[in-house]
Amino acid sequence: MDAQRRECPSRHVAGNARSEPMEKRTLLVGTVSSIAISMLLAVAVGCSASGDDLIVLKNGKRLTGKLESCLNGSCRLNDRAMPQAAIAWIGLAYGGHEPPGVKNPASDEVLTRSGAVESARLISINTSQVVTEARSYRRTDVAWIHLAQPLGGRPSGPESAIFHYDIVVKGHAQTAEKQTRVNDNRSTTVTLDWTTTFKDIAFKKVTAADQFMVLPVEGGEIKGGKTDVQYAFKFTYEGPLYTGPVCHGTANLESLDSLLLLSGGAGFDFDFETRLDPAASDQLADTMLNQAVDDCAKQQFKVYKESGEPFRPSAPAFPLWTSGDDTVAVVQGVTVERFILTLGVIARRLTTPGPLLSPVKEFGIGAGFSLSTGEVDRSYSCGDECNVEAMTELKMNVTPHH
Repeated sequence: MDAQRRECPSRHVAGNARSEPMEKRTLLVGTVSSIAISMLLAVAVGCSASGDDLIVLKNGKRLTGKLESCLNGSCRLNDRAMPQAAIAWIGLAYGGHEPPGVKNPASDEVLTRSGAVESARLISINTSQVVTEARSYRRTDVAWIHLAQPLGGRPSGPESAIFHYDIVVKGHAQTAEKQTRVNDNRSTTVTLDWTTTFKDIAFKKVTAADQFMVLPVEGGEIKGGKTDVQYAFKFTYEGPLYTGPVCHGTANLESLDSLLLLSGGAGFDFDFETRLDPAASDQLADTMLNQAVDDCAKQQFKVYKESGEPFRPSAPAFPLWTSGDDTVAVVQGVTVERFILTLGVIARRLTTPGPLLSPVKEFGIGAGFSLSTGEVDRSYSCGDECNVEAMTELKMNVTPHH
């Protein structure tokens, strides 16, 4: 084994691999019971993300260089277009390795650098992502893609329909933190309310055998959503030196850029997520901090007996939640989570055998559906004589566009 391979750490193939938003989602991959097989897969796919890309045609010819994209049945390598149907293997930064074996020859397969394998039809490849009917990957996480023989004629009628949806997500999060220590009695209440809207989003239904997949026409994340946010805080303090008015403030932001991920089907996981674009998330955090500092500075607490400096409370932060657990509720078998730093709302259910369940049942025929957690309360300690009361409510409405 060469030096490069000896430096690669061995990794276990997990049944469910978790990454952060859109990163906070669970990937369902084939379960492998043997650690030895897992290690062999990791070596086969290679752990290096550098080097040329490789295309192996179905006639055995090998081409190397820079794979620029694959979209609409065509791939472009070194500024040369070729039909995707003629390709057997794509190795991304393949590092001189040979293509590994195939688990399911009848389906396209994605093999990640951790050794995970997933069968799902390839939709597109660009400079940063690999998108399949099941989900999207960071390009740097993908080692190999096997392309199966193309399916026969496309189905007609409702099985290949295009659906158009309007999507609205509403979120409410509030934290009330109280400290009741001697000579230090303070409370901080922070509230966030937001509404995210997407208009006339097109989805397509792709059918093969007894399975179907509904996913965005363009594949991957959808841009163009807008989020309106209202932030409010209130701070009070009582102690031996200071007194004064309640320090409070509000901030309102409109039309923050937002992203959407939505897909699901028979035999496929259901995935739903909305979140702020990274730049919009930074804008929200900066506005909250500056607004808090400005408003509290105008309401500086008075000093008893005119001694000492005026007390300036620190700016409140995002609403808290139980540490290490972002799950809000399980609704109709769908796990609903929040990621408050990006106003992320994530709803997910792994595929299960048996009859179709909501919301995939409605999603598969272009009907509307909704998910709501109701008000969910949490209470926990934040230290000696310190307690936090938290509440979150999330609502998702997906309705046919008219």
